[in-house]
Order: sequence, then C-alpha cells, then structure tokens
Amino acid sequence: MILFCARCKNIPKSESDLDLHHLVPKYMDGTDKDGREYLCQKCHDIMHNIIPSVIWRHIPEERKSFLRMEVKKFCVGFIREGDTKKTKRGV
Repeated sequence: MILFCARCKNIPKSESDLDLHHLVPKYMDGTDKDGREYLCQKCHDIMHNIIPSVIWRHIPEERKSFLRMEVKKFCVGFIREGDTKKTKRGV
C-alpha cells in the first residue's frame, strides 16, 4: 500500500516522513475514534497552526482578555527559561 499526504497528495520518500494527524488533537482530548489522517510534515504543521485560530473564533469576547494574559505569561516564561524540558506547560 502506498501512503501519501491526505491534503497535498504528495508521496513521501519514506513512511517516516508522514505524520498520523488526529482530526481532533490529543490536547483537546481527541482520540483515534475521532479519526486520523496521514499528513506530510508541512501540511501537519499548517494544520496545527490553524487550529488555534479556529478555536479562538468561538471563545466569548469576555474570556479572550484572560486567555491573552495566560498565553503571554506562558510565552514570556518559556522564552526566559530557555530549557523546554523544565517548562511548566499546564499539561
């Protein structure tokens, strides 16, 4: 069976160049039951960059200010810390 990127249809040089993307990301409690698709690294990165903007559109305006502050706090701490292994990610 030849595997290819579900979005751009490119056939990678090796299967390891494909990522199995959860249609509902794991960080949103997605599971294999929600569906998965093989994506090349480029398309997978695009998906994960777009997902937050999809979520953001559905957050009530009165919550966005708090979330902006939390994201900023995380980013500042992450950048200043320098060592990602020690970063408290709230996970």
